[in-house]
Amino acid sequence: KDLAWEMYLRARPHIKNLRSLRAVAFSVLGLAELCESDQYSEGVRDFTEEVSAFLVEEFEAASDKDWPWFESVLTYGNGILPLAMLRAGQVTNSEYKLRIAEVTTAFLERFTFTKGMLHPIGCHTFMRRGEEPSRYDQQPLEAMAMVYLYSAWYEHTGDERHLEHAIASYEWFTGKNDIGLPLYHAERGSCFDGLMEHGLNRNQGAESTLAFWLSRGRLAEVLAQAGEDTTSKSLSGKGQLRRAIQKTERATIAAAAKLSERIAKATTAA
Repeated sequence: KDLAWEMYLRARPHIKNLRSLRAVAFSVLGLAELCESDQYSEGVRDFTEEVSAFLVEEFEAASDKDWPWFESVLTYGNGILPLAMLRAGQVTNSEYKLRIAEVTTAFLERFTFTKGMLHPIGCHTFMRRGEEPSRYDQQPLEAMAMVYLYSAWYEHTGDERHLEHAIASYEWFTGKNDIGLPLYHAERGSCFDGLMEHGLNRNQGAESTLAFWLSRGRLAEVLAQAGEDTTSKSLSGKGQLRRAIQKTERATIAAAAKLSERIAKATTAA
């Protein structure tokens, strides 16, 4: 706790000077968590208001009725931007920010969901205003951002449609995607780096692996909360997904144990 507070104090002067949309958005997400912690103060809330104002200004400058977004292109980590607006609106009690979060989420959804399946904006050419979205390469960061975005909306509204979108975003990792291949590697507990038109990017970097595990943890948290709602219409489906998540974790633990055993044998032999 003390370390987190010290990090906040050190970062604060630099956060004020940020002019990157995503850097500001991630900062807002951290500040929102701080606002909801036992270290909350009016000063933190006011600073969150100040920092999130940049996102509001960028939205107002770039958007119109046909393009309600923060810039003239959909690029990477898109879900983080409406998520930051949602969290800012919650902790600063701003209906205007919540409305921006709502319209930008709906706008992003238009281009990334079809029949309950996630199609992240591809990184080849992204999607500029007036153009079609690039479909490849699709990145794990995108799916993670959407898991977090729709999980937050579900917690905020209780609308199961948002939960279904969070689940579909997670299932992108496990094979419910444009080429039907899982990106999660159970034996290694890692994640492939991307979905290409003709297969997987076989690299398994830290960013991709963290994106998978953060998505898994966030969704498991939301499903646990949803399971307490006895009026839920899709508890059986969520129960199946919970079991699938648990199976994923068990497979990874078993794989890690095998790897440790192999390392131990190699060390002994040496």
